[in-house]
Amino acid sequence: WHVDELYEPGVEAACDKPICCRTYPTTNTTAPPRRAAATWGDYRCDTPVKLTQDLMKFIRKEIPNIDFAILTGDVPPHDTWLETKETVTPILEHSYSLIESFLGKGTNLYPAIGNHDAGPTNLFPTERSGGDLQWLYNNLAQDWSSWLSPRELASVRHNHGAYSTTPHRGFRLISLNTNFCYKDNLYLYSDLRDTDPNHLIHWLIRELQYAEDHKERVWVIGHVAPYQTDCLENWSDLYHQVIQRYSPHVVAEQFFGHSHTDEFVIYYGAEGNKTAGNAIATAWTGPSVAPFTNINPGFRTYQVDTGSWNVFESATYIANLDQAAVWDATGATPNWHVEYSAREAYGRSVPIAADKPLSAAWWHNVTVAFEADPANMTGPFQDFWKRRGKSSKLIPTCLGNTTCPAEMICTLRSAKSADACIVPGSGFRKRDEGSDVEEAAEWEGVSVETRPWFNQNCGQFSL
Repeated sequence: WHVDELYEPGVEAACDKPICCRTYPTTNTTAPPRRAAATWGDYRCDTPVKLTQDLMKFIRKEIPNIDFAILTGDVPPHDTWLETKETVTPILEHSYSLIESFLGKGTNLYPAIGNHDAGPTNLFPTERSGGDLQWLYNNLAQDWSSWLSPRELASVRHNHGAYSTTPHRGFRLISLNTNFCYKDNLYLYSDLRDTDPNHLIHWLIRELQYAEDHKERVWVIGHVAPYQTDCLENWSDLYHQVIQRYSPHVVAEQFFGHSHTDEFVIYYGAEGNKTAGNAIATAWTGPSVAPFTNINPGFRTYQVDTGSWNVFESATYIANLDQAAVWDATGATPNWHVEYSAREAYGRSVPIAADKPLSAAWWHNVTVAFEADPANMTGPFQDFWKRRGKSSKLIPTCLGNTTCPAEMICTLRSAKSADACIVPGSGFRKRDEGSDVEEAAEWEGVSVETRPWFNQNCGQFSL
């Protein structure tokens, strides 16, 4: 979501700050901007309120029969240096109130907590670390009170934002606070023996065991995905074991966010073979509303079988933000439209029967099709690559004659962060000032990752 209530149309959108489209104390307001921020947003900026309102208007008008919605976290903007209890609380309240007003009565939203929803950003205390974030859980329980039962709201308040709900008989939705695996949550380093901070994995197992005992199907949602390199390896491995234990007979689908890109990941069984026959679960990384950085705003709808609670179709909607200045000049509104249907787009390469879901085995075979000719600019892999950035023209090309396609395909098959097809760097290197005194060395923030497919849009910082 990443709505920026301080967004200013007309100011510099091509700035040298962490996010643009704002006036900073050092901004030269007398100089004309190199690229003026449109009222609808910009690729170097977070989401204007106006864009969120228009998105919700479009959904209400054009997409009928919405049963319920999910939002996988990160409502405030990327102004990490300003995020406090006092700044994030009204943004959370305003955004959830806006969504509620457009969804209307009878259509519930089931949210998860993002790393930017805390103030300061990323910092979620654990029971062992000490610290207090109770104000956030209390406020979110109030913001979500129209959609959750009193028992579920009590879980939000007393279970560190995690809750379990049953939107329909035989169907359970579990919302995890996966910030307790997030590498930038510094509280996690206070006790390295705390392998299950706040007992979140233990609680998840109890919920899944209850679902198994009562023959329920389950969706798991969260913000930081357990398969992303942003998730600490030990927690990711524990979660992976849980999914193996309860898939595919209990866990039907998983949905995460954080990266802003449109991706998926396949979980495989305990045998370890990464084959269609051993594929047991799929996790969807949903597209972000926020255009930061260099991607089009988007959202997705799912068509679901209410017996299995598996996804049979997904449709991803985008608006082409490179037309924002034209919309302003002509009085038009964003051109929300279907970017692609998963069944139609990938079914061309991997045919699928109408009565079959978009299963983990099918998605594995889609990645096999990706491998066939990744350099073909009209082939399935390059089509995926374009959709990954929501058809933004600013995303670097994943060239077929480089290691990029193989690394990306490997990542789609890597459900544990330890199996990532990159070696993540710390982002810091020692700066030598020419002194022989080691203690005099300083540390300089640098960009250590140049692969175009590896995005870390949330929680980033520089020194």
